[in-house]
Amino acid sequence: MSGKVVFSMVAGLVLGGAAPAVHAQGPGFYLGAGYGITSVDTSNMEIAEGMVAADPTYDPYPSVNADTEDTGWKIYLGYQFNDYFAVEVEYADLGSYHGSYEATFTDPYYGEYGFENGTFHGSADGYGVSAVGLLPLNDRFELFGKVGVFKWKAKGGSDWYGTSYYDHDTVSVAQYGEYNFEGSESGSDDGTDLMFGAGAKWHINDRFALRAEWERFTKVYDYDVDFFSLNLEASF
Repeated sequence: MSGKVVFSMVAGLVLGGAAPAVHAQGPGFYLGAGYGITSVDTSNMEIAEGMVAADPTYDPYPSVNADTEDTGWKIYLGYQFNDYFAVEVEYADLGSYHGSYEATFTDPYYGEYGFENGTFHGSADGYGVSAVGLLPLNDRFELFGKVGVFKWKAKGGSDWYGTSYYDHDTVSVAQYGEYNFEGSESGSDDGTDLMFGAGAKWHINDRFALRAEWERFTKVYDYDVDFFSLNLEASF
């Protein structure tokens, strides 16, 4: 069976069965899945400021190069009560972020100075429940907004290496001079925080719809995460 035949069969199922008059979804359940782009709402400077806040010996600010965008996916189940209101539960994988940094440090008290290079990474996912307000524009199109809570779990870690130099007579003979160091750490956190979003839905036929959506998940590991997704939805 050729690819054209398979595509025609799928298109016929989703599109061909539609009657000329399509009615927006009435009361009932719907199930959807989507894929898109996630973005952590931060910057290289904000990350550098956080590093200095945790360790004031960094001087000047570290040079950070972070990639805060990734792909994410979601599945969701909803119940629409009428033309204007629905509730949804969802699972969302918000992807990951990673980056690297270069830094110098100075500790006048101990007479220590040196340089450090490192990498860092993190990822998050979770479950959400939200109330959805709907605004039908016609039989095919509607706008919506949503607000709810998101129970998230995040994990991350970092690796670093560098060289320290001591030139102060208060340190021991064993520490005096130069030495190389390396290290790593990892951790996880979880929480429940606000989520909200908005989007538009196009009803392909009485059963299937396409949905474009933006969502914001707040305070995930202290950062807000935006998720732009395109979703295929089926009502039943």
